[in-house]
Amino acid sequence: MFYKYQWCVAVLFIMLVLLLVPNNSEARPNNIKPWMEPLYVIDTPTAGILNRGISVFTLGIYPKDGFLFQAAFAWRRRFCVGISVSAQNAISYGDLESNVPGFLIKYRLWEETFTRPALAIGLDTQGFGEYYDFDENGKEVKRYLVKSKGLYLVGSKNIPLSPSLGWMGVHAGINMSFETADGQEQPSIFIGIDKNIGGELYLLLEYDTALNDQQKEYVQQNGIDVLAQEQFGEGGGILNAGLRWILPNDFFIQANLRNLTG
Repeated sequence: MFYKYQWCVAVLFIMLVLLLVPNNSEARPNNIKPWMEPLYVIDTPTAGILNRGISVFTLGIYPKDGFLFQAAFAWRRRFCVGISVSAQNAISYGDLESNVPGFLIKYRLWEETFTRPALAIGLDTQGFGEYYDFDENGKEVKRYLVKSKGLYLVGSKNIPLSPSLGWMGVHAGINMSFETADGQEQPSIFIGIDKNIGGELYLLLEYDTALNDQQKEYVQQNGIDVLAQEQFGEGGGILNAGLRWILPNDFFIQANLRNLTG
C-alpha cells in the first residue's frame, strides 16, 4: 500500500529540504508584524506564535450553517493558549447543534535562525465541520468531519525568493489525533505553504496525508460484504487552498477551498 503515498512522501521530502535551506533574512513582509504571525495555514498549524499579551479572535463559517469561533491568547513569551466553540444550524430554523469545545496549547521551542526553522509543539483538539458520535452505519466514531490535529510538532521557515517574487513560508509537521474511536490511531503528516502576492494578499496551500482517516467500511447486503458509502476520509489525503487578505488595523479576511482531491 505504500506506493499510494510515494508522491506524498516525495513532496514532504522537498518541503523538509526547503525548511532547512539557509537564508540571510527574516523574509517577513513589512506589513506582517511580529504579533500577527499566523497560527495556521488553513487547518494545518504553523510554528507561528503570538507575542506576550496579544489576543487573536477568529470567526469562520462552514456547511450546514455552521460557525467556528476561536480565541487565542499569548499568556507568556513563546507560549499561547486558546479555546474554540462551533455549532451547526446557526442561522437556520432547526435547533442549534453545538459541538464539543476545542482547546489549543502551543509552545515555540526555538526561533528561526539562518540554518534552522522555527519549531513548535502544540495540542489542538478543534477539528473542522460537524462533530459525530456515530457514523451512518451506527458505529461509534466520536470525531469531527475532519479530525483535529491533537498533539503535533511543526517546523516553519520563511524563504526569500527574489525582489520581484517576494517570499514564501514553508511549514511541515507530524501529528497524532486523539479522535481514535474509529480504530485509526496512526500519526499523520502535513505540509503547507503561504506565498505573498503583493503586500496584502497571500496564497495558501496545504496537504494533510490523513493517514489516520483511511479505513474502509463494509456493510452486509444479501450476505455479501459491500463497500459502504464513505462519510469521512477516502484514503487520498486532504488538499486545501485559500486566499488571505490582510486589512488595516490588524484584521484579515480569508476564503478557503477544501478537499480539492475529492
